[in-house]
Amino acid sequence: MPQPSFNAVVASKTEIMPGLALFRLRPEGWELPLFRAGQYAMVGLPGSAPRHPAAEAEPEPPAADKWIKKAYSISSAATEHGEIELYVVMVPTGQLTPRLFALEAGDRLFLLPRFLGDFTLEAPDDARVVLIGTGTGLAPLVSMIRTHAHRHCARRYVLFHGVRTSAELGFREEMEALAAERDDFAYVPCIDQPERDPEWSGLRGWVQDHWSSGGLDAALGGPPSPADTHVFLCGNPRMIETMKALLLETGYSLHSKKHPEGQVHVESFW
Repeated sequence: MPQPSFNAVVASKTEIMPGLALFRLRPEGWELPLFRAGQYAMVGLPGSAPRHPAAEAEPEPPAADKWIKKAYSISSAATEHGEIELYVVMVPTGQLTPRLFALEAGDRLFLLPRFLGDFTLEAPDDARVVLIGTGTGLAPLVSMIRTHAHRHCARRYVLFHGVRTSAELGFREEMEALAAERDDFAYVPCIDQPERDPEWSGLRGWVQDHWSSGGLDAALGGPPSPADTHVFLCGNPRMIETMKALLLETGYSLHSKKHPEGQVHVESFW
């Protein structure tokens, strides 16, 4: 892995709500390599970088010259060149995100000059594809939609996004607009803390409950089946483990390099 150094710049930072933002990063003096939708980028900052004022103090600050690195899934389309987009939530007790959120447009950071990960859209052209993300786990799924949804094939896509309140529904306007334009794409947002969001009129609760009750069948165009439906999971580990167990109990199998026929695709990085 290359030694970290300041080799990229924050092209823009868009705050969705306090502690939740989109960062667009641009390389300096080199070209972004190609990536596949669903892959992730490795970014870093030195321990000397300031922390966001809303972050908690570090009990043991890292050495000023120690580089702190972390992987983040890319939300931009794989067909887009020149910049990448990351969808990030600040962890107040974390090491990197409080430093990342202290950056503004024009500030510099480290970006690994290659992209990693095998969580990519592997499914037949005529499959129904269910993309289930919670929180910022939506990022690689949005990249998949932005990259693949405009291909001319017979796939039907359903994007389920689970969050606590509607304020956390990043990409909501874009996904609602796409769903209004296309018959082969459905966007299903859901909140699990409706007591904090009394005006919300959409789905409430957990994705596994809606899956088990048939609440997603209308968006899918009928009940899901391992014979014709691939499911992609990214986000909260509890959601992933619950959905994975539910799917395996109903005839689905895990997708992997050794088992490419599997219909359940998991990004377990958190």
